[in-house]
Amino acid sequence: MKQIACPVALHPDGATRRIAVYQDPTGGLKLAHTITPSPQDAAGKAARLLFAMSALETRAALPIGTLATSSQMWHFALCRIVPPVREQWKHLHADAGTLLHWTWMPLGAPLAGLGPADTSALAWIRSTL
Repeated sequence: MKQIACPVALHPDGATRRIAVYQDPTGGLKLAHTITPSPQDAAGKAARLLFAMSALETRAALPIGTLATSSQMWHFALCRIVPPVREQWKHLHADAGTLLHWTWMPLGAPLAGLGPADTSALAWIRSTL
């Protein structure tokens, strides 16, 4: 089973719970996530990935749970983001060489535009937080 690390980056102002998402170059919105070699390193891997993909700096990454699908085990880490942050921004993902367009999506927003894996992950995040 593939192990996935997923940072849960909530906007630091706390007013309306919003999560960082990016516009996938092939279409649709996505949560940041990556394959991790071990569940024990998932929180640290999630925080490092979040910084590499979005330039959001994490003060702490705390494991908050897992979601098992038919072929993947998602490991979620709540990442405390260092303010200030912009409402929308672009960041070059150095590993992939892709310019990513980021925004904050309200946790209660419709799930339209997300792929099936991201929809399941976001539904889990909503039910947990």
